[in-house]
Amino acid sequence: MKLTALGTCGPFPRQGGVCSGYLVEDGETRVLFDCGSGVLARLFELCPLKELDALVLSHLHFDHCGDLGVLRYALEAGFGGEGPLRVIAPAAPKNIRSLLLRAGVFAPEDARDGAEYLIGSLTVRLHAMRHPVETYGADIRDSQGRRLFYTGDTGLFDGLAALAQGADFLLADTCFTDAQAAERPNVHMSVKQACFLAERAGVGRLGCTHHFGGAERTAIPLDFSPATVVKDMGSYWV
Repeated sequence: MKLTALGTCGPFPRQGGVCSGYLVEDGETRVLFDCGSGVLARLFELCPLKELDALVLSHLHFDHCGDLGVLRYALEAGFGGEGPLRVIAPAAPKNIRSLLLRAGVFAPEDARDGAEYLIGSLTVRLHAMRHPVETYGADIRDSQGRRLFYTGDTGLFDGLAALAQGADFLLADTCFTDAQAAERPNVHMSVKQACFLAERAGVGRLGCTHHFGGAERTAIPLDFSPATVVKDMGSYWV
């Protein structure tokens, strides 16, 4: 299973950056997880829309779904495959979902806590996270049984380590500083919390992503090994 980070920024892109979007490939199966601002142009560098099997949205904040409008235009212009694109997305906020997914080029399905979705050779199980809107992390298994756990946006909470337990690769939200995470515990994690989570979950590798789009912050030591700061257009084998 191959993970390519099309964009890693939030809640807005830094100069030259792109918001959240991750292409996961296993053989001929290609699934896009989140589609934030700028993701579609990056996707075109790697994958024609006609080869995309599905889009899974962790939540409906615009740094994770803002490119759906232009994705719709591309599909309406005939760049997709046969039939509408399968999109698995939260039901709320209802007004945002209706705005983004009411077009006939999309085939929307409700995301549900604990639900499992078969997409080509990938199996995706969703789990409710801790964020101001309905949000899901994704436990992704490939045809060989390898696991990628994507937290999406979430604060650290009891039970998260159990959900990610034993994953081969943990792709973790690290948008906040330690002080911000302490002040707003149900929004985002910090790098330190992601390392703690990786240790508790016994994962094989940690990838820190969802980097703050403003000014560069002081580098924070990664207190887990092996760990990496995920880069835009970086590819990682799971």
